[in-house]
Amino acid sequence: FDRENDVYLLGRINGSTVLFHSSDHGVTFTASPVPGSGNFDIEQFSGHNIISGPPPLARFHETAKDPKLMWRRINNLDLILPVKKPDGSIVMGDPIAVSKKCIGLSAHSGIPSTIVSRGDKVHIAWGEATLPEEKAPGVPTYVATYSRSTRDLGSPALLGYGPPANDVHNSPCITMDSYGYLHVLIGTHGRTFKYARSLSANNASGGWTEAEDVSPGLRQTYVGMVCGPDNALNLVFRLWLTDNKYYPAGYYANLAYMRKLPGKKWSDALPLVVAPF
Repeated sequence: FDRENDVYLLGRINGSTVLFHSSDHGVTFTASPVPGSGNFDIEQFSGHNIISGPPPLARFHETAKDPKLMWRRINNLDLILPVKKPDGSIVMGDPIAVSKKCIGLSAHSGIPSTIVSRGDKVHIAWGEATLPEEKAPGVPTYVATYSRSTRDLGSPALLGYGPPANDVHNSPCITMDSYGYLHVLIGTHGRTFKYARSLSANNASGGWTEAEDVSPGLRQTYVGMVCGPDNALNLVFRLWLTDNKYYPAGYYANLAYMRKLPGKKWSDALPLVVAPF
């Protein structure tokens, strides 16, 4: 939803991706073709990023797989900015190249937020594949800011690494607080998420806090994060436990929750839902 309560969603028609738009609260929709093929993400409301007009899109076009590393993917990542014309029609802007080495999007569980925007600025977060022989400590995670007015994509900021390397599960998640500061969780696969915050409001190029574990020793995967009205960060994820509380014969998964108030540490992980098997 945008500021005028217009409705937007992605869908497919005859195998091609389209952006559906409704200006009458979902009674009727028009479909605008989205250029290219691949997987797509759409900016969604995650706390303090109420958009004006059509939401930005991220396009992930897979260019290579690694037969020896099943989770290693290589994608072209592009940013697409739709524009609503005075007559209500939507026109897609030319794709803006962001990365040729994007690891992809972990869309099968949770779908972390890829994009947040405010005013003139659009912020996009992604992870990249690395050469296996590099022995990288994890998936390098980047954030970059695009200015609509100058049509310039700023230099990517490297926030840290989400272990293990070359794993598409490790997609990052980005959100924004009421002051415009960006908050990013670096995705992991069975390891502990890492958290970083921008030092400059509404800008990925003004420096970041050092990425640090949200809590020591947690086996986390599938990051999902939103920022509440009180600027608290709310995090849900899959957590593996070995405390024998529900399954004395082995480890088990659950849907867990953590919270971070401004200026405070992350809360302890709270199991919400434990799987029956």
